[in-house]
Amino acid sequence: MHFLSFETYLFYGFLHNEFGGTDGWGCPCSAQPGGCPTQLGGPQCTFSGTDVLRYWQVPLSWNKWVLFAVQLAWAACFRLLFYVTCKAKEWRSR
Repeated sequence: MHFLSFETYLFYGFLHNEFGGTDGWGCPCSAQPGGCPTQLGGPQCTFSGTDVLRYWQVPLSWNKWVLFAVQLAWAACFRLLFYVTCKAKEWRSR
């Protein structure tokens, strides 16, 4: 059901647009006194945009344009469904 949700592709597209191909994102723990633990890279813990995409389990093979095309297809399906529903209601009311 996750992939049937319209919002899934919006969120994935946002993440690709924001984090794809970037580097140098600071860990939230780096703002704490003493910085990050050594297991996370020490006081200056940073990670790449790809790490963010992996954390959110975004398929890396889908770029933002593929996700945009999926969103357009969803919009077209909703328009078609609305049209068919209106025509069925019109046919039924005769």
